Amino acid sequence: MRLRSIRIFALTLYVLLLLGAKELYCTEKKDLYQIVFIHIGPSLPPYIKTALAQARLFNEECPIVLIANAEAIKNFSSSSNISLVSCESLPLTDEHKTFQRETKFSDQINGGYLRYTSERFFYLYDYMIAYETESLFHLESDVLLYTDLKEPLSLFKQLYPGIATTFENEFKGIAGFVFIHRTEAMKKLVRYFIDKAPKRMNDMAVLGAFWREHSEVIDCLPMIMRQYFFDTIPKQSSQFLKRKLIFCNHIDEFISIFDGATIGVFFDGLDPAKGNFPTKVLIKQPFDPSLIDYRWIEDDKGRRIPYIIYKHEAYKINNLHIASKRLEKYTSEKL
Repeated sequence: MRLRSIRIFALTLYVLLLLGAKELYCTEKKDLYQIVFIHIGPSLPPYIKTALAQARLFNEECPIVLIANAEAIKNFSSSSNISLVSCESLPLTDEHKTFQRETKFSDQINGGYLRYTSERFFYLYDYMIAYETESLFHLESDVLLYTDLKEPLSLFKQLYPGIATTFENEFKGIAGFVFIHRTEAMKKLVRYFIDKAPKRMNDMAVLGAFWREHSEVIDCLPMIMRQYFFDTIPKQSSQFLKRKLIFCNHIDEFISIFDGATIGVFFDGLDPAKGNFPTKVLIKQPFDPSLIDYRWIEDDKGRRIPYIIYKHEAYKINNLHIASKRLEKYTSEKL
């Protein structure tokens, strides 16, 4: 009887320790975050390595993941400790399968650009489900990061229960930098993409419409300081001012801004592949970047970081969306 009691006690202790370890693992897992890049297609753009290296420069410990087709990453090499996940290895969610059936965008037109810019959200969702991942940052391949995301992570979680990104205007999102807090929010977003698939809406238009209809799920990151709008919008245009102030969302908490594309395009123009079009034809900017000053300041590790300066206010720029694809001109150090 005594031996049996000892065995029961030992088994109970083992189970308790196991449960404790599991709880510890879950707690640590919840505190983790990841940075995820996605590229769909047979080959990677040459500038993506610069974006990956820049993200690693400021985020030394967190996982940085590149999701791409197996063909594109079969010979990929990087000194930035990048985890590779092939699109083909991810089990497709039911939502992804439905999108593939319903989408009106062909993967044969313009290299599949219109289809793939939307389908990336489904691969993100597939990845989050397969790897049970939350608190995820998604960056486009032409975005340079200038901040350690571990520092504002608690702010992201507190202020954005669903999804956070930047917007070109009230009607178009620019998903160069995206924070996804919960898998449930991504489910709502991808299902919205499915609903809009028959209408041939691109990813920017879908994000804008989703924001207008579901602002409790997705919201805008701070893109500019309030004083700019107070100075440039007549006082009698109070409703217009109110709409514009959404681009200053949570600026007091972050004390920094995120670039949708306005500043990156102002610095270096558009992608030459799009042709010689005036900037305002392709991007309806939320503010005029020429009315603002900018400065590059080295941090205590010698890394160059851009700042936006307007009158007495100077805020760090957390990222630049370099639409010209000449990322090497704006890195924080020689990479």
